[in-house]
Amino acid sequence: MTPNNPTPPQMPANYTMQPQYVMAAPDDEINLLELTDKFLDQWRWWVGGALIGGVLGLGAAFVVPPKYEAHGVVRVAQVASAVESVPETIVRMQTLAFREEVVERLIKAGQVKPEKKEDWVRALEAKSTFKAVKDAANYVDIALTADTPAQGQAAVSTITQVLKERQQPLMTERQAQVDRSIELAKASLASMEKSYETTQASLRAQPPNSEAYLELARMSEAGTLAGLRQKVLDLENSKLSPTTKETELAGPIGVSDRPVFPKKSVFTAGGLVLGALLGTLLGFALPAWWEFQRKRKAAKQGASA
Repeated sequence: MTPNNPTPPQMPANYTMQPQYVMAAPDDEINLLELTDKFLDQWRWWVGGALIGGVLGLGAAFVVPPKYEAHGVVRVAQVASAVESVPETIVRMQTLAFREEVVERLIKAGQVKPEKKEDWVRALEAKSTFKAVKDAANYVDIALTADTPAQGQAAVSTITQVLKERQQPLMTERQAQVDRSIELAKASLASMEKSYETTQASLRAQPPNSEAYLELARMSEAGTLAGLRQKVLDLENSKLSPTTKETELAGPIGVSDRPVFPKKSVFTAGGLVLGALLGTLLGFALPAWWEFQRKRKAAKQGASA
């Protein structure tokens, strides 16, 4: 039988009880109320930083060179139809050779300093926009920034003039094509008129009962002749205004009377925000650093004692 009170087993002599660790309750959680209280205690830092940042931002807005926006709409040259599509025109205006020609003319006009040539060539690519006008065929919208309103107006005008000169050969070629079409149409008309007269004379020589055939032939030939005459007239009219138009501005150039950059309100608001953030960081960091230095000094003094 098993005894009622068995003797507990003996532990080995080298057995060591392992200490039991109890997970301490976390005491490093962020207390929002305490954090808010510390933030309010440091109000001098973030208020002062905001004021200083706002003043610096407003001052920077007066120091940074202003930029003005110029805007114009150009109508692509046409002879009955556009001599070049709007996408092709935009690609032409974005080429390096086109931009360099525009800047060279602005330099000759005294609107751009020679040492700023490369900057302006890059700016015409990066800070200018050429896009098709919505719901309007054969029109290109130009928008760019310049140092002065006069410079912006001169830049849009020069771009239009260079584009006009580049598209003039296309316009001349289109007019030559129309001239050749008119010559062919007139030759066809002359041949048709001769054939009509021959047919009419032949039918008149027949007995009187052939008048029906004559009338039928006359109506058929007249319809064809009328169509050819109208075609010649339309081709001749296609060389005249308003069907034929050169590349030119569709309206006056618009230039902003106030700088589009820098915006004083944006610079001031940005300075206020950045200043407040920097002031808040300093308000928390500097006291913590001072406390760390104080404890470090006290620890050294305690160790030396």
